[in-house]
Amino acid sequence: MSDVTCREALARLYEYLDGELPDASAEEIRAHFELCQCCYPHLRYATAFQQMLARVASGQRCAPPELRRKVADLLRAEASRSGG
Repeated sequence: MSDVTCREALARLYEYLDGELPDASAEEIRAHFELCQCCYPHLRYATAFQQMLARVASGQRCAPPELRRKVADLLRAEASRSGG
């Protein structure tokens, strides 16, 4: 395994995914995620999260219209209960 600790890999996860790390650092972080069974699920989750954000930002709907209506209704009901 690389010299990168789990703490460091997780702290730099989004920098890594956003391509903001120098090549050598990115390679060390990548190697850590490939080998560390504890950290790899965090990488998978963060990757899926960023992909969903990208879809939402591009206007692609992530939920069927009926689910969107139900969520909107629940939010309106909650807002009226809390006085908002």
